[in-house]
Amino acid sequence: MTAHGSTLSKVIFSWVDARSDRELSWKSFQETLKSDVEDVQGGTTSEGIHLGAMAGTIDIIQRCYTGLEIRDNILWLNPKLPKEIKELNLQIRYGGSRIKLHINQKKLVVNFDQDWLQNPVEINVNGVSKVFKKNDSAEFELI
Repeated sequence: MTAHGSTLSKVIFSWVDARSDRELSWKSFQETLKSDVEDVQGGTTSEGIHLGAMAGTIDIIQRCYTGLEIRDNILWLNPKLPKEIKELNLQIRYGGSRIKLHINQKKLVVNFDQDWLQNPVEINVNGVSKVFKKNDSAEFELI
């Protein structure tokens, strides 16, 4: 329970709701993005941006909506984008490797930057594991 007296509370609600209610998560996400533009706190924006809230929105995109986790030396991805996000392109660093991800509502494409792959990397997408080596790429259908 919260009174939403902090811009961070909407980040937390978006994070929690991302696991069960994408629509509600998206609503909290948008409210967080508007916090500085619309000065939802009534006068605090002139003191500076709410950096924690803005960083939180990036984290929601990078980890919640991609389903990114690291467990047992495996990079897990379980993407489920809100319907408002048609596609997402991002690069992440993991285990000394640079990984390019392209996600849309139907598929995930994984590419490794060949100059950055240090060691084989295991990635699990929605329960399907693949070990990636230099120059590897893969496309995963999303349910």
